[in-house]
Formats: sequence, C-alpha cells, structure tokens
Amino acid sequence: MSLLDSIGGFFAAGAKKKQTKNIIRDYGAAEAGAGVARDASLGYFQPYAEGGQNAFARAGDMLKPGYDYTSEDPSFEFGLKTGVNAIDRSAARAGAIGSGGTLKALARFGTDYGTTKFGESFDRQNQLAKYGFNAAQGQAGVQQNYSNALFNAADGRSGARMARADAIGEQWGAGISAVKDVAAFFL
Repeated sequence: MSLLDSIGGFFAAGAKKKQTKNIIRDYGAAEAGAGVARDASLGYFQPYAEGGQNAFARAGDMLKPGYDYTSEDPSFEFGLKTGVNAIDRSAARAGAIGSGGTLKALARFGTDYGTTKFGESFDRQNQLAKYGFNAAQGQAGVQQNYSNALFNAADGRSGARMARADAIGEQWGAGISAVKDVAAFFL
C-alpha cells in the first residue's frame, strides 16, 4: 500500500465516521418526532376512549338491581307524561276516567314505555362503549407503531454505531499504514 493510498484511506474513513455520526443523530431526531406523532394520535382517540369507558360503566350500572333509569334521561319524563295525558284524555272523552280499564291501560303503557326506553338507552350506552373500544384499539395500534419505530431506530442506531466503530478502526489502520510507509521511506 502506498503512502497516498494510506492517507486517502485515513480521510475516507474519517468521512465515513462523520457520516455515521450524522446518521446516529438523525435516528435520535426520528425518535423524538415519533414521540410527538404518538402523543398527537393518542390525543385524537382520547375523548372517544373516555366516552366509551363512561358508557360502559353506565351500561353496567343499568344491569344492577334498583337502577333508577328516569334520573338519567330527561326525554323519558316527557314521553311518559305525553302518553299518560293521551290515555287520560281518551278516557275522559269516553267518561271512563278512574275505571279499571283506564288504570290497566295506564299501567300497561308505563311498563311498555319504560321497558322500550330502557332498552333504547341501554343500546345507546353499548354503542358508545363500542366506539370507546374501537378508540382503545386505535390507541393500542398507535402504541404498537411507536414501539416498532423505537425498535427500528434503536436497531438502525446500533448498526450506525457499528459502522462508526469500523470507520474508526479503518482510520486508525490507515493512519498506522501511513506512518509505516513514511518510516519505510526514510529507513
């Protein structure tokens, strides 16, 4: 190997060393960017996930004995009053207010109406809980993608560090060869 080859190898290895240092820096910047993207993505899903958790809890409460449905749905009272008033007006027109048939109709209406509205409300809570579940799955996907990005960055950075170590070794080797060539020239 000639002196010029050794000097050229020294500078080429130095350039390779600098390039790999920049690659290592770029992987660090990519990790930081991935963290910002992850946080933003998780933030987009968060309201849906929280709403789903709340709806899931409400649906669970609705299944407990003694649950007071009417306190949570203002439209329930309106619909119930409207239906009762309709039955009362009909009975008043027929002159049957307070009759057994009217009382039976009121009881049946109240039971049917309450059951229907309860079922509708329960179905709404379950649908909201499903939205929350889907949001939670989205968050899990974001976290998985972030973990993959970190792993890939760590893997790339480790490869770049190995390349940098090789470049340092090449630079030392080229430097030593240059010194040997200079020494051989003078000896």
